[in-house]
Amino acid sequence: MKKLFKINHTSYLIATALTISAVSITACSETEVKAVDRVEEAEALARVKSLESQAAAIKKDMASNPSTKLTVSMPDESTIPDDEFGAAVRRGLQIANHTYKELPDNVGNQLNCTSCHLGNGSEAYAAPWNGMPGIYPIYRSRGGRVNSIQERINGCFERSMNGKALDLGSDDMNAMVSYMSWLSQDLPYGVSPEGRGFVKIDKNLEPNTDNGKKLFAEKCSVCHGENGEGQYNDDSSYVYPAVAG
Repeated sequence: MKKLFKINHTSYLIATALTISAVSITACSETEVKAVDRVEEAEALARVKSLESQAAAIKKDMASNPSTKLTVSMPDESTIPDDEFGAAVRRGLQIANHTYKELPDNVGNQLNCTSCHLGNGSEAYAAPWNGMPGIYPIYRSRGGRVNSIQERINGCFERSMNGKALDLGSDDMNAMVSYMSWLSQDLPYGVSPEGRGFVKIDKNLEPNTDNGKKLFAEKCSVCHGENGEGQYNDDSSYVYPAVAG
């Protein structure tokens, strides 16, 4: 009986020691996680303050120089931060240029975002993304309702790309919005930059199919093909998209 008691007592001491150790390790782990969270939060706040400072400087310059226009340009890729946000930005850039390859289940016609949004989504008068996160949510007459930036992106997937919408909270959707936010780093919130959208077409021009055919042969066929069929890579993705149809 004494022997049995001794064994149980020893087991109890060992179990107690292990429990204390486990609690200590867990406490250390939680402390370390909280410390990491605080560092990441501080870095994120610093980044936001930096962007707010840049936006304030731009607005001040615009107020003192009314003729100043906000122009669209691609920021230096060296400004992409080396953290989780930066990883999302790079993923967004990859999706923009290789949409069909990266998201084949969501693209039905082999197009990439940059088939329309030229220059990495950052070319003036070619539907640039610069400033877009600061303009949305916005009312769009097409749907007769206010759209978020995520819903606008899905509009392209469902119509322009003849595909399927991304989940609104998915990592890939967040990556695209993160990339657009990075493109917009030098633009103040809510201000539409010069070069937004496409070049305006003079609606007073008279259509001329003969002249159009001549211009297509001279200016467009070298990339898009003699009959507008496009050019393809070996994996069936576009080099230059088809314009026929």
